[in-house]
Amino acid sequence: MLKVKFAVQSRFLLVPYISRICRWDSCKPLPFFINPFFTESQNRAYTSTPQPNNSANILLVDYLTNSIKLPNTEAVAISKRFPRVSSVEKPEAVVRFFKSLGFSDAQIQLSVKRQPGILFADIEKTIKPKVAFYQELGLCGPHLGTMVSKNPFLLASSLSKTIKPGIEVIKEVLESEKSNYDNNNNFKALMFRILSRYAFVIGKDSVLRSNIAYLRRCGVVGSQLITMLKCEPRLLSIPEEELRNLVSRATEVGFLMGSRMLVYGILALYGNTPETIDRKSKLLRSFGFSQDESNEMFVKSPPIFKTSEAKLRRGIEFFLQTVMLDKSVLVGTPALLDFSLEKRMIPRYKILEVMKSRGLLEKDPSFVTVAFLTDKKFVEKYILRFGNDDAKELLLAYENHLLQES
Repeated sequence: MLKVKFAVQSRFLLVPYISRICRWDSCKPLPFFINPFFTESQNRAYTSTPQPNNSANILLVDYLTNSIKLPNTEAVAISKRFPRVSSVEKPEAVVRFFKSLGFSDAQIQLSVKRQPGILFADIEKTIKPKVAFYQELGLCGPHLGTMVSKNPFLLASSLSKTIKPGIEVIKEVLESEKSNYDNNNNFKALMFRILSRYAFVIGKDSVLRSNIAYLRRCGVVGSQLITMLKCEPRLLSIPEEELRNLVSRATEVGFLMGSRMLVYGILALYGNTPETIDRKSKLLRSFGFSQDESNEMFVKSPPIFKTSEAKLRRGIEFFLQTVMLDKSVLVGTPALLDFSLEKRMIPRYKILEVMKSRGLLEKDPSFVTVAFLTDKKFVEKYILRFGNDDAKELLLAYENHLLQES
């Protein structure tokens, strides 16, 4: 009863104050955006209620277009969210601070576009503590600027309640494999790469811990967890039931618990609906592969099921009908289907055909072996080893084939 009485009294005590700073009619409901613990100037700066006729804040438009270099239309749209701002002193201070950290003009512009409110944040209380935390992780200068410009809310979220708990989970996973890094710079680079994509999972530390614990029980540990963090961090933030379903689907296809390939199977399945996977399996069967062979190919090379159906079809047609490989070769080496036809397979095939027609090869090389050579090794082994005239002509033909197919 006392709490209710206090709440009612507090409301009526606040109404005159609110009416004074916002010209609010005391007969109307208390506006939700007013914070009674803000100063009068803070309430005027942070409210997003537009002025009559939804007019732009000319002062802020001028600052955003002239100093931040935003297009006029974007500047106007942002200014309407801060109609009561009467000074650009705080935005100027925030921008100076960002520049002192090594942020580029483009990074500052992108940060403002994505999180305009950052211009009005308290440097000492809100921004600096978070910057210091990221710097302790090794994220400084351009790296810090890149990360913040991609995810500016990383400077706006609660450090203790949201940012630290989530990043601590990632840090624990990385530190479990830290001994395998060549040096500390590689560790920092990996942390930067993951945190730059961390916008999807920030604040979900309890879900992260639960999913990581489950994956470890499935045999996904160490470097495999890091692979998942690097490739698809969102996967670790989905409900555990969905993750369990992905693992179940992977084992049904043929991936084994504890296998190093399991993580790649999960990643491939996460990027495809069951219907999409089924269509790709049907496509393989249309070329005479059995369901077991289709599953075997998926387990050996999960990325082939992440490629488009059109590319998968063209690849199968090329290897079976042009190169005339036996189906068993593709079942045994399905990674062939993941290579680019235009930039790798077709040019190499055509240049080998030219060499055969000229009798330059003592015996036909295995096209599978040829396919897996790096471009440098292929040129050295099959083009430059011949005499000057032949080498020049073959190299020119190879480059022409690359240009024609690209």
